[in-house]
This record gives sequence, structure tokens and C-alpha cells, in this order.
Amino acid sequence: MSPNDQTAISTLKGVAVGSALLSAGSILTTSLHLIPSLLHATSSKVGGEEPSRSGRLTPQPSHQGGGSSNDSLLTPGTTFPLSKASSSRSTSYRLAAEQFGIITQGGWKTQAPLQGVAALSAACLAVYYYRGMGNRAGVAKWSAATVALLAGGVIEGGWMAPLRHKLNRIGGLEAPVEPYEDAPIDHEEERGNTDQFLRLWDGFNFMRGVLVLVAGGVGMADLVG
Repeated sequence: MSPNDQTAISTLKGVAVGSALLSAGSILTTSLHLIPSLLHATSSKVGGEEPSRSGRLTPQPSHQGGGSSNDSLLTPGTTFPLSKASSSRSTSYRLAAEQFGIITQGGWKTQAPLQGVAALSAACLAVYYYRGMGNRAGVAKWSAATVALLAGGVIEGGWMAPLRHKLNRIGGLEAPVEPYEDAPIDHEEERGNTDQFLRLWDGFNFMRGVLVLVAGGVGMADLVG
């Protein structure tokens, strides 16, 4: 191997390893730190508030002076006894979904390019070792790194992206799907869906981060070996 080739290969290895490790760090930080805080927000309540009695439309009678029960008054407070806790609970999951969309949009702009650069560099190294040197160990290491990085991309595109779009619609960042009938929104069901989608997305994201980290570790072993 000529000095120029050696310099080029060392540079390519550094780019592959550095890109993979930076991407893995960002991905795993999202899964281990940011998403858990959003999951907590989907079930948060305002402390000190009375339990919600939303859905009860029966007016509460209010007796004036010693009058009979027929003298009941219908007031906004008795007709719709919604507490602040109910209002907060019905909107907290939407705020969490909105924050999720903002976080993932920013993460995509850094994680995906780094992962792509790492995958391309690893593939070039695998081809170089196969065609130029016949180094089976080098071919195996960088082929494994390439496969791990591509697998992470498949997970992101095949499973994480659809979940991301669903959460973006809940958070109002994308246009919602038109319902078949004009029915009121079931906030509890939507909140449960938000929690489920966040957990599924987080699980897939963690798997993706581990794959990218493994790819970076394999490359690091060859770089320092």
C-alpha cells in the first residue's frame, strides 16, 4: 500500500467511525433522555385539582331561600363541570406529540446525514479491502459495519417513519386524516395512542442506535488494531 493510499484509507476509516459514533450518540440520547420526558407528559396531571367529571351534562340544582327543587338554576359551572386537571390532561399529550415532532425533525437533519456518510465510507472500505488487498478480516469488519448501518436505516424508514407521521398529526404538525363521520374526539383514546406510538418509536429508535453504535465499534476496532 502506497503512502497516499494509506493516508486515504486512514482518513476514510476516521470519517466512518466518527460519523457512526456521533450519530449513535444523538440517537441514543433521544431514546434515553428526551422520549421518557415526553412519555411522562402524556400522563401528567395538574396537582391539587379535583377529579374531572367531564361528560356529565346533568345540571346541579341550586336552591334559593327555601324554595323547592323546581327552582334550580342552570349555570355554566353546573352544566359543564370540567376541572383544570381535565383540560390539562386533554392537551398535555398533544403538546408532547408536538415536541416530539420538533425534536425528531431536528434530529433527522443531523442523524441521517451522519449515518449515511458512515454507511458509504464503510461500504467503500469493504470494497477496497476485497478488491485491492484481499484482506478477509478487513472485508468482514467493514461489511458488518455497512450491514448494521443499513439495517438502522431500514428500521427508520420502515417502522419509525410511519409512527412519526402519526404523532405529527396528533401534534398538529401534519394535516390530520379526515374522519369518516363528524364525531367528537375521544381524548382518552388519542392520549393512549400517543403513549403507545411514542413507546414503539422509542423502542425502534433504541434498536437503531445500538446498530449504529455497533457499526462504530467495529470500525474503531479496525482503526486502532
